[in-house]
Amino acid sequence: MMKLRILPLAAALMLSAAPAAAQDLGNIFGPGPNPITMFKELFKAEPLTSAEEARLPAARQLADSLLPPGAYGKAIEESFAPMAGKIIAMVEADDTARAARLTGLAKYRLDGLDEAQLEAIIALLDPREGERNRQLADFVFAEISAAMVKVEPFYRDGLARAYARHFNAAQLAEINAFFATPTGNLYASTSVAMYLDPQVTAKFPDMVPVMVGHIAEAATRFVLAMDTIPQARGVDDLSSRERTQLLGLLGMSEEEYTTAKEFSYDPPAMGMPVAPPMIMRVEPPSQDYSEDDDSAVYETTFDGALEEVN
Repeated sequence: MMKLRILPLAAALMLSAAPAAAQDLGNIFGPGPNPITMFKELFKAEPLTSAEEARLPAARQLADSLLPPGAYGKAIEESFAPMAGKIIAMVEADDTARAARLTGLAKYRLDGLDEAQLEAIIALLDPREGERNRQLADFVFAEISAAMVKVEPFYRDGLARAYARHFNAAQLAEINAFFATPTGNLYASTSVAMYLDPQVTAKFPDMVPVMVGHIAEAATRFVLAMDTIPQARGVDDLSSRERTQLLGLLGMSEEEYTTAKEFSYDPPAMGMPVAPPMIMRVEPPSQDYSEDDDSAVYETTFDGALEEVN
């Protein structure tokens, strides 16, 4: 059961390796737009100029210094691996719940047991829990590290091209000269790990309430901003001349347009196609209804609303 409990942690962490496999996914997403192709189009970069291309060798040297092979994997392993034990301990902090899970009993049936009894039950049924947890954690982080090694070349190439665009030849030479010094080399080799250093990640919980508060305030500002953002005009907002122009573009007369609009329905958000509301003819609840009966015949839409039609 512990294996199942740690899987969400493993899955979340393994998401960081997704780009590594992207190049081999092919049409795994089935028919329709390929998300990878869409992302490539969305994040398409402008080609480097000839001058920027000439600076690429120096820029690659800089990228190699700042992101040496194994840097991402090492940073993740050193920063998050120690957290695995804490996370597992938090998940399994309730000894009564652990004992109930292991014995298959309802938790309330164990409420009368003291801590020593619960620990004895756990030790009896799961004596290798600590070993298993360590092995699972080691597996997860080893796989993440291996995946990040595969991802790093793409990052390095992107960094090199970015540095070639944003720094001139003299600046790149100066930066590389600094990174060639002992202090510069130490800084470059640890720069990635610094972003995941416990001193930095310890600040994450402090960021959450700030971000939540800002999002709540932004929602209010968004509503107010919508009042000043131009919206689409309705057909009824058009002048007589504009309405005539619209009908000409549609190739419809006023009567044809009015009739067509009466039988139209509003499409859902994001333009997702759905069938129009179904109309069903239903009879009044009469046991002896016949064609000669004067009882009304109704139409109803899918939402159950009834409308008399005769």
